[in-house]
Amino acid sequence: MTANVVVIGGGLSGLAAAHELQQHRIPYTLIEVKPRLGGSIATVQRAGFALESGPLLTQDGADAPFLERLGLRESVFTARVDEEGEWLAFKRGTQTLIDALAAPLTGTHMLRMAVSTLGTLDTPRGTRFGVCLENGILLDAAAVIVAAPARYAERILHTLRQEISFQLLDYRYDSIVRVSLGYPVSAAPLLPDEPPADYPVCYIHTLTHAAAPERVPEGQVLVQAGIRYDPLKGLSPAVAGEFAALFGLPEQPVVQQVSVWPESDPIMWLDDAAHARAMVLISDWLPDGVALAGSDYVVTGDHHPTLGERIEHGRQAARRVLAAL
Repeated sequence: MTANVVVIGGGLSGLAAAHELQQHRIPYTLIEVKPRLGGSIATVQRAGFALESGPLLTQDGADAPFLERLGLRESVFTARVDEEGEWLAFKRGTQTLIDALAAPLTGTHMLRMAVSTLGTLDTPRGTRFGVCLENGILLDAAAVIVAAPARYAERILHTLRQEISFQLLDYRYDSIVRVSLGYPVSAAPLLPDEPPADYPVCYIHTLTHAAAPERVPEGQVLVQAGIRYDPLKGLSPAVAGEFAALFGLPEQPVVQQVSVWPESDPIMWLDDAAHARAMVLISDWLPDGVALAGSDYVVTGDHHPTLGERIEHGRQAARRVLAAL
């Protein structure tokens, strides 16, 4: 099978790359291992609540360029202000962003498909790239954007150049499960903005109907928390109940959701100098026509990559392969 550009990964950065390719009228095939697009970002509507499986807040400003480009400036609100600054949330859920990126896409989408390896092909048209799917299909591409998490990109890129795989081999993530609980306002105690340092809870966000009427029913409150866990030990099946008990919340919420996405919280950016060096090496080693995209590869220096930075990284990857084409 022949494709002009193959985008591996249908998360935020992969969608942004496909969006950029489409704006330049470049044919592409988008491959995603999950049955839906969006990666860790998904909003579920349940009992009048908008529940997130991925990030709830972002430190992108209300004047962020991607909001203007996608017509989403009126889709966000200030959900929190603290010593780190202003935090925004989407009025109807972060799925709004995924829908805005995906809606205009007309390229080929291959869902429930996994890529095993990426290599080069010598053809009468010159060097091309062979994208081998785990079901045995081989895609012949002029260029490739790898927008998969580092732990999967390491395996995919091993055949192309081993040195790149070695740089990604020990990529680390902060293993966090996101718990969402909805309660009547009268039943929920006042929760701390910052959990105690010795708790496994790394953040707590509380939304009320007054602050977010599209996300929380009247008379209700939505609590979303991030809880660290050890992947080697596994996740407690009672993690939501344990969190509720820890903070004096009722045992029976109106609505409950527990979401685990192991690659949604990269932490290599914390070691900025080493991460930056690794990304420079990888960029130098990648052949013309192949680019990496995604939060795992963004060099920020002092903060977790924002939604806008992840989108811009996908757009930059698309522009790099466009230059090679």
